Amino acid sequence: MEGRQHYPDTESKWDPAEDYLRGRMRCRRDTLPITTEDGPGFELCQKRANDKLHFKLQDILEEEGVFFDLILLMDVIEHVEDYFGFLRGIKQKSTYKLFHIPLNLTVEAIVRPKALSKIRQICGHVHYFTKDLALQALKELEYGVIEHFYTNACSELPARSKKAYFAKLPRSFFFTINKDWAVRFFGGRSLMVLTR
Repeated sequence: MEGRQHYPDTESKWDPAEDYLRGRMRCRRDTLPITTEDGPGFELCQKRANDKLHFKLQDILEEEGVFFDLILLMDVIEHVEDYFGFLRGIKQKSTYKLFHIPLNLTVEAIVRPKALSKIRQICGHVHYFTKDLALQALKELEYGVIEHFYTNACSELPARSKKAYFAKLPRSFFFTINKDWAVRFFGGRSLMVLTR
């Protein structure tokens, strides 16, 4: 495309999209936030950079004339005040987008006093999603959903407390019976969505 910088499909030793899609990449408690270019998270990313893989810390909406094969939006839109405007702005910046969206709006979260307030305070989420709300938002913005599935951090990460440990049992049990119902009621999952 004329006037655009394009990063073509290439093979590299580390493919983050493939890792996410195959479920090999796991969230960890010791994940380093990428908040500044001189911070430890950004430094860690730069160690993986090469001529085909680049890391930048900037607002993609302000960068003109760029086009990517894939944009990863891992736990992003729940933090963006105007996520509809943000999603409209990035739509033409890549062929594919890979979203990872926490599903915090559950029956359990609504029934428990202060559960959503705690998520907002600890995680900084300003929006809360169910699977249906997340997919509907993408559909309204005319994103073509190619594939979606639940990620299972609740059953694979170590429990942070006894309460979290015992919450794993019903979540895992009911998930084997009916995935959508279990996530809608108990939560503990996120949604991975690949769009075009």
